[in-house]
Amino acid sequence: MSPRFRFWLLILALILFSRMFQTGVIWPEETLYLAVAQQIRAGHTLYFDIWFDKPPFLAWFYYGVFRLVGYSIYGLRLVGAIYIWAVTLMGYALARRLWGEPAGRWTAFFLAFFTGFYIHAATVALAADLLLVLPHLAVFYFLACGRPGLAGLCAGLAFHFNAKALFVLGAAAGWILLASMEKDRIPGGAGRRLSLLLAGFFASVAAGLAVVVFEGGWRGYVDQVWRWGWQYASSSISDRPWVLGLERTWHYLGFHAALVLGAVAYFLRRPSGSGEFRRMAFWMAVSFLGVILGARFFPRYYFQILPPLAVAAGAGWAALPRRLPSTVVLAVALAVPAVRFGRVNLWLALRRPFPWRDTAMDADSRRVGADVAQLTRPTDRILVWGYRPEIYYYARRAGASRFLESQPLTGVLADRHLQRSDPFLPEWAARHRQELAQQLSESPPAVIVDGLGSYNPSLAMENYPELRPALERYRLVEVTRGSLVYRLAAPGS
Repeated sequence: MSPRFRFWLLILALILFSRMFQTGVIWPEETLYLAVAQQIRAGHTLYFDIWFDKPPFLAWFYYGVFRLVGYSIYGLRLVGAIYIWAVTLMGYALARRLWGEPAGRWTAFFLAFFTGFYIHAATVALAADLLLVLPHLAVFYFLACGRPGLAGLCAGLAFHFNAKALFVLGAAAGWILLASMEKDRIPGGAGRRLSLLLAGFFASVAAGLAVVVFEGGWRGYVDQVWRWGWQYASSSISDRPWVLGLERTWHYLGFHAALVLGAVAYFLRRPSGSGEFRRMAFWMAVSFLGVILGARFFPRYYFQILPPLAVAAGAGWAALPRRLPSTVVLAVALAVPAVRFGRVNLWLALRRPFPWRDTAMDADSRRVGADVAQLTRPTDRILVWGYRPEIYYYARRAGASRFLESQPLTGVLADRHLQRSDPFLPEWAARHRQELAQQLSESPPAVIVDGLGSYNPSLAMENYPELRPALERYRLVEVTRGSLVYRLAAPGS
């Protein structure tokens, strides 16, 4: 067995270990995408029949995954593993092109390791921030190959996964300008390369938007992704967001100490005035601006900085001599996240219970989904109140409304609605509740599940006057720890 084969076998083992055990839970970061995929499969139009405040390729990606693996969570995790495999290959190709084979292997290893051994809801779920990593790396790979047009196409594709791709585009533009200061580094003028980069970007963006317009979802796209999304981004989750940011950044750097040390070694071994030093520093700085945008600091946001950090760390560790002190330091730096997060994969494989709210809520959703499936026919539609879209997935039932979760109905964001009840767009929420009330009156769903009231009674569905008349047509048939299940009463009962 060749050393190269053993290396990639190790990468594959790392990827599978960090994902394939987690088939007993669906994380909140992926539940809405699965429910939206169901709705699209049922013939509904994104942004028109489906409220979705994320870019379109997220929905289309999950629709493709759903068509491929159906309701198999093993299949879902396998797709995640294949995606991370592609990430490691792209990181390997970029670092190898810049600094050679050893740097490529170190980068691939770090990408495989740190996309698995961190907060599980961030690493396992193929959410917007993780799905940005592959095109992010691809942008800089094509820049390194002298193909700015293809880099722009990848940045445009990334934009339809996550609007923070604008930071990737900005970093790429800065890379080109800084590279132009180095004589004969890349053929062609900076102006031409920038033009090709932007042309590729806008062509890719325009193609995605054309599909949205063709399907009739343009107005909803503007309202849901941009108007709502802008308000969401400007709404802080903490009274002291920068204190929270410092704390979470410190934690991130601690668990990613191997990357930090490797990046420090990389920069220390390069002259501070060199073009390469400036390009890498600029890429990293712009990426970190993407992390802190909106001052929310969710763990998954730090994927924005992972590509430049992993690439720099790969080059740094490849250049360090293999001595005992550096080997011990690296082993300790990797052992901390491996023990902290790796043991959880073993516990999940053994079906050991966790005192986590996310896993408890998911277990409740599985039970409710099974019960709803028993109470309804496959063609029946249901309504789930709260941020519990996984119930649609577990019940294998389509939604009765374009609102698959209650954020646009209550105006209270899901990152706080279990504890707080203050809406940030009350006028929009009231208008949406009127729309929902009319839908429920004209086409009542077979079952309504209130998955929020048990956690926050002030946000229970029955507390909203617009919805109370529709709910009176239902009778409560089941109460679980986290849900109230209502069934449409027969006429005259």
